[in-house]
Amino acid sequence: KTMVKPGYWWLAYEWENYWASCQICNQSHKKNLFPLGVGGRRATKPADELGRERALLIDPAIDDPAKYLEFRREEIFPRNNSARGKATIEIIGLDRDSLTGERRAVWQQIMTLIEWRRELLPSQAELKARMGNHIRQTIVPEAPYSAMARDLIAKEAPELL
Repeated sequence: KTMVKPGYWWLAYEWENYWASCQICNQSHKKNLFPLGVGGRRATKPADELGRERALLIDPAIDDPAKYLEFRREEIFPRNNSARGKATIEIIGLDRDSLTGERRAVWQQIMTLIEWRRELLPSQAELKARMGNHIRQTIVPEAPYSAMARDLIAKEAPELL
């Protein structure tokens, strides 16, 4: 019996095919879903060109997620209503309540630091600089919810970027 969607067996040992993701995102949401955009042709054998698939899911090794995703406070949205942003949010479950709640806590912490930094007097320049450095640590790639933090800082304290 021939499988309709046999999968990508030839990519099983390719490092580029492995991305760290949380168990909930991968096993409860994405599973084996891999949607294609309009006009995309699914690769079914090693000779097929993967670029012709027109993958809808964002690949952070190739794509800049900020081009497709944006944050308004702790809520995630597809930037400019992009199909790739919508698909990634829906399929991976990036808008689920638990993630939104965790992002809300981080958003509140960063916003508090930004507000405190604004209230500092000119004579407290050293403290203001240290707080700025601390806020910048929230946008390093390995920081939790760094994409949300970047959008927040771009709106509320762009001088820190």
